Amino acid sequence: MTRKRIPSLDGLRAISIIIVVWGHTNTSSRVLGLYSFFGVQIFFVISGYLITTLLLGEHDRTGTIDLRAFYVRRVLRIFPAAYAYILVIALFFRPPLEYLAYAFTYTSCYAGPHGPWMLGHLWSLSVEEQFYLLWPFALLLAFSSRKQVLWGVMLSVPVIRYVCIRVGWLDIHRYFPTVADSLAAGCLLAVYFPALSRRCQWMTRPWVAAALAIAALIAARFQWSSRTIVLFFSGVVPLFIALIMFVAIERQDWFLNNFAMREIGTLSYSIYLWQEMFLGGNLGGFDLLIRLCCVASFAYGSYYFVERPALRLQAAKPIANLETLLTPLP
Repeated sequence: MTRKRIPSLDGLRAISIIIVVWGHTNTSSRVLGLYSFFGVQIFFVISGYLITTLLLGEHDRTGTIDLRAFYVRRVLRIFPAAYAYILVIALFFRPPLEYLAYAFTYTSCYAGPHGPWMLGHLWSLSVEEQFYLLWPFALLLAFSSRKQVLWGVMLSVPVIRYVCIRVGWLDIHRYFPTVADSLAAGCLLAVYFPALSRRCQWMTRPWVAAALAIAALIAARFQWSSRTIVLFFSGVVPLFIALIMFVAIERQDWFLNNFAMREIGTLSYSIYLWQEMFLGGNLGGFDLLIRLCCVASFAYGSYYFVERPALRLQAAKPIANLETLLTPLP
């Protein structure tokens, strides 16, 4: 099975998962923790861009958005691998039922910071699922106002973060409403991409890409500072990421499109799922090498025996039958 791929995005996924894994090899380091979150932000921006690009393309072709088909595709893309991981954790590690319920219902972003480590990273999947649930509806209902809606999200999320801090809800790097600007930045890139491609080719110069990358890393280092002004401007980080994505897609550099980066990017979802089971604490040397080999092995197994069969089903005629099964009986 082949899928249409956007150049450089697999390479950006590879960079994202490398940053996340790197951050999880020393969980006592606050700096590494900040950059681990930065890696997740890159995933969010990519997701917002891809989903919006697909939805806009469908609307251009058909004049509407088939919500049912969209949700079936998302279920087949996300659920099989995630539930396989959750099932393994449930059977072999027996975490508290409360946190399993959060995991199975994709509400882990509201579970708090004190849950079991092996389920902690599922907060990002719950954020993604809530985005998939809400954004297609919003886009369909307010298609002509899509830019205003997205800029409204970008401007309101910092205020929501501030309010959460004021009322004592401190886990603001996990809640969907407090990280939605990362997804909205990717959506904005999809909306403005044609105009950027026509008018901003000067951004594809190497020095511009380097400057954007440095600015993004510096901003990521300080975005979760306790200072109120930084809380308000932390949405700048995903905007930097979105601009870097534009440059990467337009340039199609070898670094992001070579075999190794494409392979890591293709496996990034499975790597993200399984790395939590083997990493954590302060790792180094031979122990780290063994654990990384375990992550790679389980990721390959998950991709080839769970993800790929589901993706084949997604691209084949049975998807129509699944839509029939999901339609309520009269």
